[in-house]
Amino acid sequence: MNQKLWFTVLLWMTIVVATAQVAMRTPTLRFSASGGVGVLFAESGSEIEGVITTAKTDQLYQSLRRAKNLNGDIHYLIKDQYGIGIKYIFHHTSGDAAEVVVDPGDEIHFIVTDLHESDYLNFAGLSIGGYSAVGRRKRIGLTS
Repeated sequence: MNQKLWFTVLLWMTIVVATAQVAMRTPTLRFSASGGVGVLFAESGSEIEGVITTAKTDQLYQSLRRAKNLNGDIHYLIKDQYGIGIKYIFHHTSGDAAEVVVDPGDEIHFIVTDLHESDYLNFAGLSIGGYSAVGRRKRIGLTS
């Protein structure tokens, strides 16, 4: 008799817990933004022709490797885990070199000049995104 009573109580507790759970709906529209400062790893094999003071141009190249970037995404989830959207990337790098000595190649004159380079990259394109709920209660979402 005691086992039947415990079985009935546990059964009712299971039913109460099961009915109290509410399924969270996955959001259909997802926005994300990120940004930061980074370092470019790519190197160029060619240098500016005629430069005599290469230490100053090396400093220019090093400052061009440091970059700022911003990213933004908008995705519409078609199914619970996959969707389509638009991705935007902004990337900026700049550098300066003062009093760079350049040989124009006439074997008579030298030119002393300041160099400045500023590069901007803007990219927008279609993107496929994913969403996965993780964790014991599925309250944390991983996106890609």
